[in-house]
Amino acid sequence: MRAGASVIREIAGEEEFKRISEENPMRVIHGEAIEVVKPEKLEREKKKGFWSRLSF
Repeated sequence: MRAGASVIREIAGEEEFKRISEENPMRVIHGEAIEVVKPEKLEREKKKGFWSRLSF
């Protein structure tokens, strides 16, 4: 789980990690509604193809 936690912290930040891993589970335990944030689409950097990397 530590590896997953570090990835979440890196991508979403410490505040979001705390909300996901601490605040929302406690709300569920107490029967409260959880805060749902609309996900953002992450774009990966497009890699150059094999032929475009070749230099002649």
